[in-house]
Amino acid sequence: LIVFFFAEVLASLLPIFIGLLFLFGGIIRLVQAFGYRRVMANRWMYFLVTSLLWLGIGLLLVTNPFSSLLVLFQLFGGFLIAVGVMELILYITLRRSRRQVI
Repeated sequence: LIVFFFAEVLASLLPIFIGLLFLFGGIIRLVQAFGYRRVMANRWMYFLVTSLLWLGIGLLLVTNPFSSLLVLFQLFGGFLIAVGVMELILYITLRRSRRQVI
């Protein structure tokens, strides 16, 4: 019943909630990036860029919630595609560095 009666209010809070999740994820990734700095010489910068991307989108969503959810979901979808590509690059980088250590 709460969702039915307060759907508009909940929809307006959605960008802020998603923004907070991105901020939290960005902080976690930033800590991981600095942890990888000791293990990987120059490749840890990929992790740093990804974490800064997460933090930037999170700040954008929290400070400037969009009035249109369509724009939010388009931006969110584009960001998820970019993150997916970066995660694939990071996986390949980690796999290569692990093979070099072994």
